[in-house]
Amino acid sequence: MAPDDDLPICITCGKPLRTGDPRYRTADGESHVRCHEGPRVLVVEDDLALLELIVGVVERVGYITDHAVNGQEALRHLPVHVYDLILCDLRMPIMDGPAFYREVQQRFPDAASRIVFMTAHQSVEEFAPFLKEVGAPVLQKPFSVEELRSTVARIVGPPNPRPRPSRRTN
Repeated sequence: MAPDDDLPICITCGKPLRTGDPRYRTADGESHVRCHEGPRVLVVEDDLALLELIVGVVERVGYITDHAVNGQEALRHLPVHVYDLILCDLRMPIMDGPAFYREVQQRFPDAASRIVFMTAHQSVEEFAPFLKEVGAPVLQKPFSVEELRSTVARIVGPPNPRPRPSRRTN
């Protein structure tokens, strides 16, 4: 018997809830606290400075983020989490945005409709047939922090409010 066989399973991610893991209890079962915290965004961007900026903005607004530097790396996240939004650069090494989209469409079809592409190229003629075919939104770089926030909020909705610590009065 494997050591994880006796552990309860997180109802959100399907992984074992190990002893000492913070848990969120519902009538349907338990989940890891991180799995239950709120909407989740995957950021796929090869420019590390921009990746850090996007992740920082999205997290400050209150969403949970994961990130990858190319489509191939991003595919590893999809079996683990359900994403409310995937922000994906069009032009990346190893696996670009269109190749990533095709893989997602084939392997995780529900997630394909939640992809927003990002590009710094004023002329997206190279990708125009692809973008027209899939109908995915495009966020043109450079974008402002407010454009990023409003795009995320429009697609994902507001983040879950963080619980406030209770104050005791004696």
